Amino acid sequence: ISLHSHSETEVTVILSGAARLGELECGPGTVLVIPANEKYELSAGEGEPLVFVVVRPRRAAYEPAR
Repeated sequence: ISLHSHSETEVTVILSGAARLGELECGPGTVLVIPANEKYELSAGEGEPLVFVVVRPRRAAYEPAR
């Protein structure tokens, strides 16, 4: 997922596979809290497909990074 931000705080839970958030390698069970308007990108790790769920308090506006 390319560099972007959301207008609402986002909670992401990694269910299976692995994800990379910056220098952080995240495996199953990892809970990420990404503040509103924080620019970030998430990439899948090697091996098992990445499966995750995202929770936000309400519908968020999506802003691709420029």
